[in-house]
Amino acid sequence: MKTLGWLISKARFLLFAFSWGALGVVGALVVPLLFKNLDSKHLAGVLAAQLFIWVSLLSLLCALMAVLCTLWAHLQKKQALSLMHLRQDPGFLWGVAALGASLAMLLGIIPSIQLGQDRALWHALGSVLYGVMWVLSGALLIEDAKRCFHTKLASEP
Repeated sequence: MKTLGWLISKARFLLFAFSWGALGVVGALVVPLLFKNLDSKHLAGVLAAQLFIWVSLLSLLCALMAVLCTLWAHLQKKQALSLMHLRQDPGFLWGVAALGASLAMLLGIIPSIQLGQDRALWHALGSVLYGVMWVLSGALLIEDAKRCFHTKLASEP
């Protein structure tokens, strides 16, 4: 059973790393290249929207996993799921923030851009929120790396 827990923690770390990398590559490389190289800006926009939806869903999955794993860890330690304990857990806080950012992107920003009203405003808000999602994804990755690779050897001087 301990091997299964080890395997799950490593798989979760890889998923978090993939999510952080995907957010970075899509936002900083792929979407700008679409708009630069495709003749049809409409087609570039449609493809970019699909990419943003998929990476936002991936980010949502990782955030949900971080929150649920934190809750599970607290239950395994027989700790009460009090807000005081959870507020002290950085993985839980980063997870909740990433969950909110991903939901805001999926349910607010992307649909508003697709409707076409105040497009410049929604694109600006989306860009800021996307950057926040990338930072939060990186925070989740770092926090999970601390938990995933913490060994006695790593903590010895």
